[in-house]
Amino acid sequence: MKKIFFTLIAVVFASSLCFAEQPTVKADDTAGKVESIQQPSAKSEETKIFIGKVEKVTPLLGGWSAPYNKIVVTDDKGTHETFYVMRSTVITDASEKDLTGDGVKRDKKVEIKYSIITNGSSITNGKYKADSIKYLD
Repeated sequence: MKKIFFTLIAVVFASSLCFAEQPTVKADDTAGKVESIQQPSAKSEETKIFIGKVEKVTPLLGGWSAPYNKIVVTDDKGTHETFYVMRSTVITDASEKDLTGDGVKRDKKVEIKYSIITNGSSITNGKYKADSIKYLD
């Protein structure tokens, strides 16, 4: 009975290897190049920039990968955006001096490079994560 079971498992495993998806390759006759036309599995995130004044800083509890601050920044047009500041967020002053350990200060004009959180908790998924914060004044 055990031999039949293990044989069946081996056959199923071997047949599953036949169905593995292989990248499609296209030959370019004019340049002699071969290009892969396989689509990337994950879309690369584009970093965006928001410039404004820090209106509110809310400390959050959490572990090393969890955000430790939530900040609200208002731009010159009056648009409010909320960003999650992670422990990995780099904070610098106008002269590029590292201020990461000092945290974010209120009433400072900042340039925030941010992306959308895709692998966070149910609370932070789809929200903005500050990748870097640079004080402008």
